[in-house]
Amino acid sequence: MENHNFCINDRVEIIKGWFCSDEAFSKAAKNGIINWKPIGILVKLPSEDDEFLPKEDTGHEDLIDNFHIKLDKSPHLTNPLVTFLELGDFKKI
Repeated sequence: MENHNFCINDRVEIIKGWFCSDEAFSKAAKNGIINWKPIGILVKLPSEDDEFLPKEDTGHEDLIDNFHIKLDKSPHLTNPLVTFLELGDFKKI
């Protein structure tokens, strides 16, 4: 396992992907979440048992289920868990 310098319960902000898109911010606003930011806590680190999805299944790229973040608030108003994140998709805050 690579050294990633993150720990469970670190406060983080997602900085890449759908949760940083205008669509995500619009969905949050539509659901009454004003000034939403994709911020939460790290709840899963990489392990030997991470799920792998080949690009044949995803339609665009290979994905490994490395990191999970539980958002403080989700623009979907349901499941606040964001999965299949990689290093560089989020930062400590």
